[in-house]
Amino acid sequence: MARPYSLDLRERVVASVGSGKSCRMVATLFHVSVASVVKWSQRARRTGTAAAKGRQASLRAGRPAGLAARPIGREARSDIACHAGRAAPARHHRGSRQFVAVPAPRGH
Repeated sequence: MARPYSLDLRERVVASVGSGKSCRMVATLFHVSVASVVKWSQRARRTGTAAAKGRQASLRAGRPAGLAARPIGREARSDIACHAGRAAPARHHRGSRQFVAVPAPRGH
């Protein structure tokens, strides 16, 4: 994940917008996107600071001790049927809205 911009840069950007410069001009001046300038300015008006929002904790960190992790992966899922020895599953053909059973290739 990319690191957030420094608070110093955010404050200078917000100050430039506050002094009357356009968001596009400020974005070009500080080499950031126009969207960032707009977001930081809005956040500064709403909360009083242009500081980055804190990162949310991982979902795993907040799991109660009694709950086990949900299994992830094919071997752990009981709802996936093994297709070995059967006809190929239905596939979507390009250009149509119908699913059609396509025979499995022979000889392999």
